[in-house]
Amino acid sequence: MRKLYIAYQICSVEGVCHGLYVLWMLRHGLDPVTVALILSLGEATLLVTEIPTGWWADRFGLKRSLILGSLLQLLGMGAFWAGFFWASTVLVALGDAFRHGADEAILYRADPSRFQSDLARAQSLTTLAMLAFTLLGGWLATNVSYDAAWALELALCSLGLILALHFPDHPGLEEDSSQARFRHWGAILPTTLIFGLAAAGEFCLQAASASPEESTLRISAVLLLESLGAWLASRYPLPLRTLPLLAILGVVMGGKALALLYLAAGMAPSLRSQLIQDLAGERERAQLLSAASSVDMLVRMLVLPLAGRYLV
Repeated sequence: MRKLYIAYQICSVEGVCHGLYVLWMLRHGLDPVTVALILSLGEATLLVTEIPTGWWADRFGLKRSLILGSLLQLLGMGAFWAGFFWASTVLVALGDAFRHGADEAILYRADPSRFQSDLARAQSLTTLAMLAFTLLGGWLATNVSYDAAWALELALCSLGLILALHFPDHPGLEEDSSQARFRHWGAILPTTLIFGLAAAGEFCLQAASASPEESTLRISAVLLLESLGAWLASRYPLPLRTLPLLAILGVVMGGKALALLYLAAGMAPSLRSQLIQDLAGERERAQLLSAASSVDMLVRMLVLPLAGRYLV
């Protein structure tokens, strides 16, 4: 299960064009504010669909949710390549919503005792794969063409859809004796702060880049730090409440200390997921993880236009 989970995450990570999205839209004549609004539309779509899709996954089956999410992701990435940016951001967001929560819930059910370390290790390897894909995407866009980068991206998404078909089926549960609900905002909000700061930083790094190679190099450095943070979480998990302090310290000090923000961003997801899974009942695992993602999306939706306005 762990190997299948890691392979699926790597293929579905959307990494080849991760450092090219903003430049791709700017090449089509869009200004930074419009680009930021398009990205915020994706966040808004996630905001309103994360919890309903999480409920759908818990009620009708985690595997079905993964398959549907992967299909929507493939369609959305194809639309982005074709230049239908407003439609594509909605499709990709819907795909993410159906996949979020369901994938981690499947991993948790496979072995709850190893969930946090398995998830952190998977996140570390996935982030390293994204780093490699991002560098490759920048090289392809510079030395071959943007179309070559998009073609590779769609090939990986297609493989992700095939892998989704091989996950074990976890049908929705009809009864649940646990009602943890939202006693755990302390697990959600600190990580949300970290993700909001990290999203603003990545947007500024991409938009201020002079070339695809510079953009992908900058984002690759961020990914390397996040991968290191995830690896540290798998080996030496810190208390979740300490991570926002690291993130804020990195932002305030700036320069090389900014690395603390992205280390915290890498460590936080698996620690938060473990806490949420421990508190959640069997019928609400995907829902509660989706609720956490919804709060993250709300913050990023507010932060990205501000970052775009800052660059104008």
